[in-house]
Amino acid sequence: MRPAAPKTRNPIARKSKARKRRLAGCPIRGCKRSPYRRDSGGDLCKQHLVARLDATARARCFARYGDRCVNAHDGTDHSTIRQWAHIASRRHHAARWSDEGSVVLCARCHTFYTHAPDKWAMWCFAWFTQNGGDYEEFLGRALGPHPDLVAVFAEMGSPQ
Repeated sequence: MRPAAPKTRNPIARKSKARKRRLAGCPIRGCKRSPYRRDSGGDLCKQHLVARLDATARARCFARYGDRCVNAHDGTDHSTIRQWAHIASRRHHAARWSDEGSVVLCARCHTFYTHAPDKWAMWCFAWFTQNGGDYEEFLGRALGPHPDLVAVFAEMGSPQ
């Protein structure tokens, strides 16, 4: 009688991998991204936090200017859809959600100024001068470092 051969592992069978514990992610249904900053107590991912900031800033802008194009002084028809327009490009987060960095324009004016950046810069300078602001100082702040999004959201509060 032969002695029993020692048990060997089947080289084909693999060890089951231990499942990684997933930390709580973004609460938006279907989103699997991790929160923007865990230490802040915020639970939204960066994409959804920016979307909420945009919605809040847009609501504040429309509450401030109403449902009228701020360029409607020239006597032409400005009755098309109203749009939220940014003085500085949206990529400049330092000014993206500031109250002075956005206005309400009709679709006609928004398209016109989007395709004529030189006229947009002149209009913005006149707009800031008329409203007691400094356009050059605003652009300097807009080109500054990106702010902490959680702090901006806490400062802005909820949409009005």
